[in-house]
Amino acid sequence: MFKENPLPIILFSIAVIGATAFMQYQQPDYSFFDGGYIIAILLTIFLKDDLYTRIFGFTGLLFTFISIYYPNASETTAQIWLQHIFSAVVIIMTMTLVIYLKRLYRSLEREERQVNALFEHATEGIVLTNGKGQVILVNPEAERLFGYEKHELLGQKIELLIPQRFHQGHEKSRENFYKNPGNRRMGQGRDLFAKRKNGSEFPVEISLSQFLVTKEVNT
Repeated sequence: MFKENPLPIILFSIAVIGATAFMQYQQPDYSFFDGGYIIAILLTIFLKDDLYTRIFGFTGLLFTFISIYYPNASETTAQIWLQHIFSAVVIIMTMTLVIYLKRLYRSLEREERQVNALFEHATEGIVLTNGKGQVILVNPEAERLFGYEKHELLGQKIELLIPQRFHQGHEKSRENFYKNPGNRRMGQGRDLFAKRKNGSEFPVEISLSQFLVTKEVNT
């Protein structure tokens, strides 16, 4: 959301503010030009800093109230005040909403970074698969355990990491898990083995859990 180059957005918002103020001055009979300030505020949702939202919001408010005193022959003073006060309320609400949404998004970004950090630095190998049993994500520890690099595993069946003699039974177990997902250990009371890239086998403990897509944890 905040990866866009901020300069074009800032310049465009300034242009919208300027054009709106100019049109208000040229055509004071039309209060709908106040909507230009709202557009400028909405554009700042792509700017990480709340300061820009406040600047364009208060600038819009300032020009909205200034425009009340422009010569207007078609409406009474009460009508002019009522229209522009309504516009001011909408501007304030828009500014508040944009700031709230930006803070909410920043909070989600922080949580995502924390989850990614836990995943990347976990001391256990973690392999995420989709409903077809294809690997969609692995952490560095899993790469180390199995001797593969990430690009070699992505898109491959999880059975690539399992000795050939267990493939048939594992495929059935995997399908059953997808039908009834849940957090549980796999093969309790049995010796389980995984296979490295070089073909060697090593004993593992495996737990299964669901996180949007199935996640298999290999230790």
